[in-house]
Amino acid sequence: MKRIKTFIMFLILFILLYFLVDYLVNNMVDKNYEEITNITQNVGQVYTINVVKANKDISGGKMELNITRNLNVEDAKYIKIDFYNDKDSLVGSRYIDPTSLNVGDSKSIKIDFSYKDVEKCDITTTNELPENTFKEFNKGYIGLLVIIGLITLCYVL
Repeated sequence: MKRIKTFIMFLILFILLYFLVDYLVNNMVDKNYEEITNITQNVGQVYTINVVKANKDISGGKMELNITRNLNVEDAKYIKIDFYNDKDSLVGSRYIDPTSLNVGDSKSIKIDFSYKDVEKCDITTTNELPENTFKEFNKGYIGLLVIIGLITLCYVL
């Protein structure tokens, strides 16, 4: 009976420690972000884009957009977001495919980017995607792969 009480006590302590560390990490990460204020839009009358949140830190950032389709025009298929550093050189681009929106529909989109030293964003529309467009690897998957690799390594040894 004493072992079960000890096990339950350690389990409860582990769960409390997990939630404490999770809260502290998320709190510290949110405080490290600073707002991107220099955002220009040139999307015409096809879309209305409302930038809800645009934050950056040393290694990347987050954007949250609300996109509303106003007109049904085939010339503006994709939304392109260009990220520039303080020297006005292009750091990278992200593309959004809002073709599933009908006229009058709205969509909330969250974008994570890993471009360093972003100072300015330019939002435009484009007809086609470049051939070498690729999606960034999600940072959450890297941690998952590290954990799976460590478990595999412990199993093999």
